[in-house]
Amino acid sequence: MTGMVPGIPNLHLNPITQTVTLPLIAQRLMVQPQAIRAINDEFLESLKPHVLLLSTHGYAATDFSVRAKDSGGQIEYVNHLARSLVDIGYKVTIGSRSFTPQKEFAAFGDRQGVAFLEGANFLARYLFIPGDKEEFILKEDIYPELPIMARHLSHFVAYEAGLKGVKPWEYFSWVNSHYVDAGRVAQGLISRWQRAITVEHIVDHFRPVLTDLGGSVLQRAWESKDAIDASLHHNLGEEVMNAWENEHQKSRTAADLPQVARWVGRRLKWEHGQLAAVVQRVGEGEKVRLDSDTAKARLGEVLLKEVGDFADLQRKLASANRHAWTPHSLGIVKRDNMLKVAHASGGDPAASMLESSEIYSKLHFERRIPMETELVGAAITGHTLSGQVFSRWPSAQMVGITSEEIGDGLSRIGASTSLSRVFFPPGANPKVSPHDSIRSDRVQKLLAFVEEKAAPEARSVLQSLRGAPQKYSIVVEAGRMDPTKRKHILIEAMRYMPKETLLWMTGGDPEDPKDLVYRELQALVKAYELEEQVVLLGDVPRDLMPVLMGLPYGNTPDSFHMAMGVTASRMEGWGMFAEDVTAGLMPLIASEFVPYAQLAKRKNKGAIIIPIEGEDEPFRYAQAMKGLIDNPEKGHELARRGFQFSHEFRWSPLTRNFAKAAEKAFFHVSSQDEAEAAVSKI
Repeated sequence: MTGMVPGIPNLHLNPITQTVTLPLIAQRLMVQPQAIRAINDEFLESLKPHVLLLSTHGYAATDFSVRAKDSGGQIEYVNHLARSLVDIGYKVTIGSRSFTPQKEFAAFGDRQGVAFLEGANFLARYLFIPGDKEEFILKEDIYPELPIMARHLSHFVAYEAGLKGVKPWEYFSWVNSHYVDAGRVAQGLISRWQRAITVEHIVDHFRPVLTDLGGSVLQRAWESKDAIDASLHHNLGEEVMNAWENEHQKSRTAADLPQVARWVGRRLKWEHGQLAAVVQRVGEGEKVRLDSDTAKARLGEVLLKEVGDFADLQRKLASANRHAWTPHSLGIVKRDNMLKVAHASGGDPAASMLESSEIYSKLHFERRIPMETELVGAAITGHTLSGQVFSRWPSAQMVGITSEEIGDGLSRIGASTSLSRVFFPPGANPKVSPHDSIRSDRVQKLLAFVEEKAAPEARSVLQSLRGAPQKYSIVVEAGRMDPTKRKHILIEAMRYMPKETLLWMTGGDPEDPKDLVYRELQALVKAYELEEQVVLLGDVPRDLMPVLMGLPYGNTPDSFHMAMGVTASRMEGWGMFAEDVTAGLMPLIASEFVPYAQLAKRKNKGAIIIPIEGEDEPFRYAQAMKGLIDNPEKGHELARRGFQFSHEFRWSPLTRNFAKAAEKAFFHVSSQDEAEAAVSKI
């Protein structure tokens, strides 16, 4: 079959039935509707350069519910990125986890095979990658699934690459993974490519020594492993020893390492100088039993490094690693932010964190931070007898940094100085724009939705709002129902606000008894008797979210007195809600943990920042909100500055810059013009 590569299964032919077994993802694709398969065939025929994006947690897909766990800004980011890559000349595959959706999200698709992204001219597809389990798994618990996903993905990539007559590592221009879990899947995929390259190298240079390589210890061991490590040398050494033993029909204990090395040299027709150097190297140090693991590893290491152009092998391995990682969030930043919040709440940080140890332990920092460290080349866990030759996991060669805070976090975990860094924050939602009147059809549709979701006590207020919007000011908070967002701070702040100030808060599921954050906020609203002022909106329809980000306010009769976006989140890789609010010409108030807001304030005085330290944090949010309500001119000026700042972040130029940086990093293109030429030629 075309494209068969040692170390990466492609198609398996049953010798009895003469039937072909496809990779699992391909099997699922084959039972999809004919229309989908036809579109996929056209996608494969496209000659555009191909990028693999990986986003492996939550309900990542062409359409998703923000009520779903782990499903929010990152998915929006990846979908916008995919469309922008298509716009500048690429085609895109987005790898996401395949699982059976929970009942309430069944309408968003069965997550099998492929699905094509809306608004991308059928040049961007989702590819759903199975793991071991069929059910939804939280991102904090997904780690055991990742090696299995990498294996299934590698099989499918080998299959499609075979259809195109290319090697799997030649199939994509580059790989861009998002968050730590997708980063690990990318590492597993690239490791399998590197193993295949190394097996090819061994076959090419050791064929006269190794027999029956297809059923060898080396091949079997590499089929079962997900990363390059020192076992490479061990397995090669064992292969050579087995071959020596078979030819001489005697126990390997009857020889020593130099004797086996001389036999290899004769078989490979080495010159005298090369033979002497290899014999000397394998014989260095204390005597070892020939059947010991140490002897096998030493022999394999020397042979691989000194035979068959090892520098060429290293070059090939490096060229297969075209991986850019976009963290969005870092464990070390999130952990330290949690400690800072706990400390600000009173008491010793360690003691405060101990009190919330259940939340802390669920985040698995002890697992996440080392994985992130490996991704940026700060820790090499695979060792050989003479030093570090291969990393157990290939680190990314480029990182997309969404904020200065993420960049600082990378430095704190010891990111390699050779790592290419590119500032690549999210662009503002292009559908967000300011609205002039509540009489517009879209605003009226939003108000009807808010009224539907409001408690009975609030409905008379909302009806009054339609008739006299100038009396009211609206505070908007949008984000997942997650403790990280600290939505309770804003509800507590509403105790200090006048009755004509309303808080509209997105996220959560009013019908789900397991949505504990929603239930806690609901109870808080009731305890403070804020039912007339606070509306928990739940899952806002996608077409209404841009309207919510650009509410009309000002002096006209058909606008609110004031409208603003506020967030008290303790962890944001950038702050897409904050960015969209400013793109909608609404003033922004944010915690110190929202990088976009910090940057807007520092560069353009385009946001108000509420520090975590200080007494009565909710009261300080209330003061900031009242300051804009009481002084509308201040609110308008803040909004104008934020709006101006938001224009620096548009998807098209951001994506073009990132793609040029990737071409330069992975193909050593020296200028932007040459980078664009490289894109067009791939």
